[in-house]
Amino acid sequence: MPPWATQHYQGDKFWLIAGLVFEQMTEEEAEITRSLQPPHLREMWATTGERNLKVFMIDLSA
Repeated sequence: MPPWATQHYQGDKFWLIAGLVFEQMTEEEAEITRSLQPPHLREMWATTGERNLKVFMIDLSA
């Protein structure tokens, strides 16, 4: 995601923004987008972001 898309985000759930955007993409588009992110964002998504999104969505639908 371009910096202008997230530069003013003040929340603690960046993974939520990223996950909702990735859900609107094809898997190929999401993979390309993730590969273009800075290393710290790729690591965040791989280690906690995707898991946090799944848990959040399950909790939301319960």
